[in-house]
Formats: sequence, structure tokens, C-alpha cells
Amino acid sequence: MGELQKLTGSAKLCGTVAYVAQTAWIQTKSVRDNILFGRPMDGERAVDAHTASHLFQECVRGALKHKTVVLVTHQVELLHGGAFLPA
Repeated sequence: MGELQKLTGSAKLCGTVAYVAQTAWIQTKSVRDNILFGRPMDGERAVDAHTASHLFQECVRGALKHKTVVLVTHQVELLHGGAFLPA
């Protein structure tokens, strides 16, 4: 897409590239407010660690196992068995 200058090495594209423009939506409020958008916190609908891990393994790593996935997260316990980029 020409947005980064390659300093060394080579790049090869096999397949297609998609560009999806993003608009920042984060409000100057708490993290909770940015997630709930003013709705009340519903404890019955909260995702526990076991459910989050299952969703990640089945949806992200399962359905997308033949795709390149870039995941930015603070939940490093989900990232076992993957390649890591240092922060």
C-alpha cells in the first residue's frame, strides 16, 4: 500500500490486500463507559476467562487458522503457541 518504506529485505504478496479506514470512537470517559456506552453493567452477560479463552481458540485461532491474524491485547494468557512482536 506504500505507507511504509522498506529498508532491507523483500516483500511478497500472495492473495489480496484490503484497506479498512478507521475512525476513532473512544470517548473521554472511563474504559467501562467506552465499552458499555451508558448501558448498565450486566453481571450475567460478563465474559469470564474460560469463556474468553474458548471464544479466542475456536473463533480467532480456529476459524482463521489459515489466515494471518494481528491481535493486540493485554491478555497474554491467550497468546500461547503464537508468534510475538515485542512492544
